[in-house]
Amino acid sequence: MGKAVAVDARDRKTNRARAARASGGAGAASAPQGFVRARAEAGATIDTDDARGMARTNGMESFWFMLKRGYIGTHHWWSVKHLDRYVTEFADRHNVRAADTIDQMRAVAEGMIGRRMTYAELIR
Repeated sequence: MGKAVAVDARDRKTNRARAARASGGAGAASAPQGFVRARAEAGATIDTDDARGMARTNGMESFWFMLKRGYIGTHHWWSVKHLDRYVTEFADRHNVRAADTIDQMRAVAEGMIGRRMTYAELIR
């Protein structure tokens, strides 16, 4: 109650994570299903932490651990307004963690090409 929902998914083939603030408001029960439906290919096998059986969710658990450590150790507070930006940042970090530092920095620089956000846009 009173909290925003963030959801994630990881492609086992590429090992890439996707995460975002879920639409539908705080505590929306359908938020994870809508997130997965919008991103998964038809016929894909979906493993969740509720259906553990043979499913392994360690990859996503490590993602959430890294995100929580960033929140506790660096940011201390995130506004709901910008939650999607924070979650996306940590998904991007997760996806490049195996790369060399110079390759990570190159990816950051390339990602900024053609993008500009003014302070006025940020606080709107």
